[in-house]
Amino acid sequence: MRIFRKLTNGMQAFLNFCRFHRRHDGLLILFLVSVALLVPDQQSPPTQLEEILSRGTMRVATRIGSLIYYERDQLPDGLDYFFLEELANYLGVGLEIEVYDEIPRLLG
Repeated sequence: MRIFRKLTNGMQAFLNFCRFHRRHDGLLILFLVSVALLVPDQQSPPTQLEEILSRGTMRVATRIGSLIYYERDQLPDGLDYFFLEELANYLGVGLEIEVYDEIPRLLG
């Protein structure tokens, strides 16, 4: 946004200059074409939240631990699982949990 604002302010100043100096109409056209060619049309990559919402599923990697994640009566449980489930419900997405037994695999 800042770059756009700077370009807009710069363009406005140049237009004001050209209004007073009509003989520089060619420069105005050259300036506008240069700005159009130099300003890339880039979209920022989607955030992780945007990806989760568009996918409809929150994917989480975890380890088994007494407070982290464990299964009780063949159902997932644990403090972290509780918070993840609440967050997924709040976002209106599903929850997929991958359980890893080794930290390097978890981080990889």
